[in-house]
Amino acid sequence: MLLARRSLFRAPPRVQRNLGSWAARFEAARGADLATRQALAADLASQGAWTVEKDEAEAKQMESESGAPPGSQLTLVLSVENTAVGILRAALVPSGSGNSGLMIGAQVDPALSLGDVGAPLIAAAREELEARQVERLIAVAPLSGLCQWCVAETVWEKANLNEEQAGAVEAVAKGIPRPGHSVLGVGTFKAAKEAMERLAMVYCEQVLKTDPDSEVGMFAAAGMEPFGINWMHANDAEALRDCAGCTVSMHFDRSSK
Repeated sequence: MLLARRSLFRAPPRVQRNLGSWAARFEAARGADLATRQALAADLASQGAWTVEKDEAEAKQMESESGAPPGSQLTLVLSVENTAVGILRAALVPSGSGNSGLMIGAQVDPALSLGDVGAPLIAAAREELEARQVERLIAVAPLSGLCQWCVAETVWEKANLNEEQAGAVEAVAKGIPRPGHSVLGVGTFKAAKEAMERLAMVYCEQVLKTDPDSEVGMFAAAGMEPFGINWMHANDAEALRDCAGCTVSMHFDRSSK
């Protein structure tokens, strides 16, 4: 993957707060319920108050950090009053049959949801990537909250798992060693892998696809569908605790335009 790994879970704090005539509305919407945030987004869209532009400086920085070829990285910024309120990153990824276009690393001002800003950002990214003759468009999104969901649903008791899988899934979800083990280590993650991948797809389909505050929900609203779980894609401590490091790959149906 050619995108800098930092964009998976710890994107830099690029969203700013100086929003001119919209400042009071944004301040009131931060921390508010979804309906309030969606109302703000609807007003912004209806009044043509936001624009999408490329951030060439960040794209070059990401190329430098990841060692990617010049021109292969793309950062799209949705702005209001010349202030970023949403960001989506993309890249050209070489494959055997030609380049694929990869979208990843979205951010949003907390006065909005990812679902609010997704449509214009994804449309712009798709246009840019298709202009570069990509063979396929893919998105990768974190499965935030996967482990918490597993614990809340006690999935190891309900998912028709064998004893080893059930113990490993429970340990990974809770972030604790299995009975008889001193640490939560590689062996436990290996034992949990097959079951956790299946559970991760269930979580993606049943929970995140309809969540407008999730990246999965953002891409799903644009017509993208999950097609694979990337096991331990991020292996930092925070990601392992949150979702066993899992991400999901999504793509457009070939008939989608």
